[in-house]
Amino acid sequence: MISYIFMKILEKRPECYDARIGSHARSIKEEIVKKYVRPGMSMLDIGCGTGALLEMATRVGAHASGIDIAGNMLAAARKRMEEHSLGDTVILHHTPAGVVEMDGLFQDKSFDLVTSILVISELYEDELRWMLREIRRILKPDGMLVLAGEVQPVGLVKRVVYSTLRMPMAFVTHLFSRTGTKPVENLAGKLIDSGFEVCHEKRSFLGSFTTMVARVSDNLSNDQVDTIPPRNPQDDFSFIKSVWDYAGRWFSNPVEPGLRLIGSPDENSPVVVTSNYHLTLRLLEKSLAGESCYLLVAPANGINVWCAACGGELTTHSLIRVIKTSDIGRRVDHKRLVLPQLIAPGVDGTLLKEETGWKVVFGPVYARDLSAFLKNNCRKTPEQCIARFGLKFRLEMLFSMNFVVWALIALITAFIRPKRLLTVSGVYWGSGATLYTGYPFIPGRNGLAKAFFVSLLECVAIISASKGPYRNSHRSSLGWMAGATLMNMWFGFDLQGIASGYSSDPAAWFSTLGVRSLGRFSFAARKTLTRNNLKCNNCRICMGVCPKAVFALANNGEDVLLEKIEECFACGACIMQCPQDALSLV
Repeated sequence: MISYIFMKILEKRPECYDARIGSHARSIKEEIVKKYVRPGMSMLDIGCGTGALLEMATRVGAHASGIDIAGNMLAAARKRMEEHSLGDTVILHHTPAGVVEMDGLFQDKSFDLVTSILVISELYEDELRWMLREIRRILKPDGMLVLAGEVQPVGLVKRVVYSTLRMPMAFVTHLFSRTGTKPVENLAGKLIDSGFEVCHEKRSFLGSFTTMVARVSDNLSNDQVDTIPPRNPQDDFSFIKSVWDYAGRWFSNPVEPGLRLIGSPDENSPVVVTSNYHLTLRLLEKSLAGESCYLLVAPANGINVWCAACGGELTTHSLIRVIKTSDIGRRVDHKRLVLPQLIAPGVDGTLLKEETGWKVVFGPVYARDLSAFLKNNCRKTPEQCIARFGLKFRLEMLFSMNFVVWALIALITAFIRPKRLLTVSGVYWGSGATLYTGYPFIPGRNGLAKAFFVSLLECVAIISASKGPYRNSHRSSLGWMAGATLMNMWFGFDLQGIASGYSSDPAAWFSTLGVRSLGRFSFAARKTLTRNNLKCNNCRICMGVCPKAVFALANNGEDVLLEKIEECFACGACIMQCPQDALSLV
């Protein structure tokens, strides 16, 4: 079980994948080949990874094909086939958007056997249903489907034990790989609803891992199978998730991706896109109250739109996935998506149109302006393009980005020195409030410099208090000064990126040291935006996607200039959307 949860980490090192994934996975593949693979049959392995199952099947005489979303895993698979002289007999497809690309790769009724090992728990619910629908299409009438993956155990005791064992492993996996897996509930029911009948099932590991064999059933019509219903917006609300929105902003907070209906939309209603971050989605649903539109929630690992787009979690392929799995094309007569402006660093509008036929228009920065934007025929004002970092925002970030750390400090203090809990909490939040509220005014070039300045003031105050009515020992004063300084350094570590919208200092420092990534965090060197004036045709697209008002009009509105280059924090939105490739970071 540990190997399957850590699978997302192992995928980053394909050379170690087969050796570390465990004997259970190998035995499953060997059993599949022994029972279901025959010479001359056509076989597809979905999520083929390094190609171990494909190699086994090919040696038996099957005509094997494989698809995988991970390019590094497919590279390892190709190397495996070449080393075993099977390179010309196995067909491999790289599908950056995942299983949703199956519809353009395979003909109807073209496979005798379809397998998928350790994939189902990586898919969101509509995506799994879409995959099963495609498998039903490409399977021959007498073909077989074999699924193996993580599922919810049956029975309260097994679920409690399984969840207790799984939680710490899942946390570590998410910390280092930015994602994880989710046990599938009622897999047999989903197969039946998708037009299959279950022939055999074998469970292991407290019933949390299943190998399920199914074949196409004639009990459902194609119309019934093809229908993927939208979700209810009311189902997105969760009290626990709402608390976590404001207390645990360091961590992801996902909801199920897919389609929501706002009001009573028809074939002419707008299609609005957001990420599957609980806070963003709930704010957007509230702002659209009274409107009639479709809301597409794209998979972004539960991260807000801006961070997900800049961090590579919300991409063009994320939108391709939700466009296909939601069947939104069947509901509207147009092909235009209203994207949040802050998604611009991650989504290539030109590529999206080439792949799906959907055009994009970028809405305002804030959800509160979206209703007015739609009423204004999808036109926004310059003010609606700018991200603000005012006092209210900084106070919100103070609490949401630092509550978990305070809770940890408070727990330790309550255990060691309970009488000092209130004092320690006061110093912690007092230091944070000083830095976050006073950020524009405190001397210093960056967050750490400002934190150092505040620490000096606090140390002076502690020394003065120790000589006054609150006399402390020399050792106690040093302890308080050290503690206050550490707290300030924590607040100042990425204060510039959090409270002001400028480039993150830690990212630049780590990059300078040659560290490109640390767990789930990646670091890029700080770069400067430049423009090739010969390529620029003054189309003004850059002005509509820049959240910091870096660009301005000159010469009576005829030319676009880089007016506030010092405001640029290299998010890449203008570069991604520039049709002339006139902008770059150097």
